[in-house]
Amino acid sequence: MVEELEQRLREAGVFLMHHPDNFFMWRAIAPHKLSKRLGIPAENVEAKLLSSLQSPGALYWTADRF
Repeated sequence: MVEELEQRLREAGVFLMHHPDNFFMWRAIAPHKLSKRLGIPAENVEAKLLSSLQSPGALYWTADRF
């Protein structure tokens, strides 16, 4: 799915650039709620969130920095 999106963007003339983002600011704001949705203990939520975002299938765009 990611490859198809990138291909269509290139065909539309969009310049794409991949870069590692080592300064991400991900944080679970309500880990107790996310733990219910994921079916895991609240203390494991943040690690699960970060590992999910590092998977090859994760797709997100970096936002402006504060």
